[in-house]
Amino acid sequence: EQVLSEDERRNTLQKLVTEARISVQDQEEYIQQFFSQYSLMKNQLLDVSDFMPDGLPKDEFVTLSKKFDGWKRRNEKIDFDDMLTECYDVLSQDEKVRKAWQDRFDYILVDEFQDVNRAQYACLQMLAAPKNNLFVVGDDDQSIYKFRGANIYNILNFEHHFPDATVIKLEQNYRSTQNILDAANAVIANNQGRKEKRLWTDNGAGDKITFEQLDTA
Repeated sequence: EQVLSEDERRNTLQKLVTEARISVQDQEEYIQQFFSQYSLMKNQLLDVSDFMPDGLPKDEFVTLSKKFDGWKRRNEKIDFDDMLTECYDVLSQDEKVRKAWQDRFDYILVDEFQDVNRAQYACLQMLAAPKNNLFVVGDDDQSIYKFRGANIYNILNFEHHFPDATVIKLEQNYRSTQNILDAANAVIANNQGRKEKRLWTDNGAGDKITFEQLDTA
């Protein structure tokens, strides 16, 4: 199997940490934090020298990243982050391959567009060109995956990148009552970096909202 499983990734890094003589208090937590930052770096298409990891010393992160990348090359392995960055590299560097895939798809649909990261968006832009028949669905007020590399400005600046795009706001809600939507509108109005929208419904005002604070375990 060429694609590393999560267990293989963890076991490999564990060996590399020992090999690099890095002393950690909680190895499982350390490995989890490393891969969180490693994936973030990859998804942002950044070189290890230009990336500032959160929660890990820079020198240790650089050392382990280079060791991990080297181990994958020697063993002809890739992980899920590589599947995206290798795709970007091929599309950006090989015009023949890029054109073949561009010709294959006349239309491209992307759901949950607010969660797209830099590498994914770059690949989408290349695949959609030159026809630019790109249909995206997303909600900037639901962007919650910044820690995974999701970039809210992909959706906020979409019309700038695709000036011929038509924007359709889906403001009518079919599930909730207006009292609930009014509360939701009041909350999301405080979000920074968002497209203006106001949710409404034909379902009527409905019951008043009640608030209760409950004890936790």
